[in-house]
Amino acid sequence: MLKTEAKFSRITILVQSVLLVIMFFFVMNKNTVVTVIPYTLSSEAYITQDKASVRYKEAWGHMIASEIGNISQKNFNFLKSRLAPLVSPSIYGDFFKKLEDEVAQIKEDKIIISFAPAAVVYEPNTDKVFVFGRSEVTNALGYKTSSVRTYEIKIRMNLYVPQITHFVSYAGEPRNENVLQQLRKKEAMNQKKKAQEREELNDFE
Repeated sequence: MLKTEAKFSRITILVQSVLLVIMFFFVMNKNTVVTVIPYTLSSEAYITQDKASVRYKEAWGHMIASEIGNISQKNFNFLKSRLAPLVSPSIYGDFFKKLEDEVAQIKEDKIIISFAPAAVVYEPNTDKVFVFGRSEVTNALGYKTSSVRTYEIKIRMNLYVPQITHFVSYAGEPRNENVLQQLRKKEAMNQKKKAQEREELNDFE
């Protein structure tokens, strides 16, 4: 009886040891999920080592667009220090060169720019965040002009840190896939029309 119990105990200990090793392996190889509440949102978002929820990306897109849309000579250095760790090396030089050129233009033209986000849209197919709203330019005489402006941003996670991998801004509403398809069709129709006009002109000659 004692021999049977001892044998059973050894088998049990061996099984438990194997299970512990397997459990340790899965724990070590599983991405940690962190629950966070971005300051621009009132609901939860999550991140892992290399992924983030849509809400998290939208929150960062909103913040980045708001900061850059209200850039000035006074806050440029501060803004650069905040954004530098978040910009991907692949776009780092071009990203800050454009910001420096914009600040130089602001200084030369003696203007003040401001941006008030109106909406944030995420496009799953391209993983882009579109932040658009009202952009306002005030000249030295206090005269203001306003227009719609869009900031197009892609954010990926790199060891739990958000990283900007794509950034463009332009006048007008978001050029998402639907809009771009319409623009491509329009461009193709224009090219076709020009080709037909050239053919008709050659026939006439």
